[in-house]
Amino acid sequence: MSRKGEAFVRQWAVASLLAVMVAAVSCGPRQGDSSRTEDAAFSVVVYCSADKEFAELIFRAYEAKTGAKILPLYDTEETKSPASRRS
Repeated sequence: MSRKGEAFVRQWAVASLLAVMVAAVSCGPRQGDSSRTEDAAFSVVVYCSADKEFAELIFRAYEAKTGAKILPLYDTEETKSPASRRS
C-alpha cells in the first residue's frame, strides 16, 4: 500500500472511532435519570476494526474525560468476511 493509501486508512480509522465515541456519549445517562447515581461507573462496549495501537489512545482519552470504562472488542482476521480479504 502506498504512503497516501496508508495515511487515508489511518484518517478513516480515526474518523470512524470518533464517530463511535460520539454515538457512545449520546447513549449515556441523561440528566434526571434515577437509574444511576452520579458517582456510579459505567462501561461502553466498542466494536473496533481499527488498529489497536491507534484505538487505545482514543479510548484512554475518552475514559479520562467521561469516567466511562471502555470495553474494546477488536476485529480479528477470523471475523473478517472473505470479501474484505481480497487484494
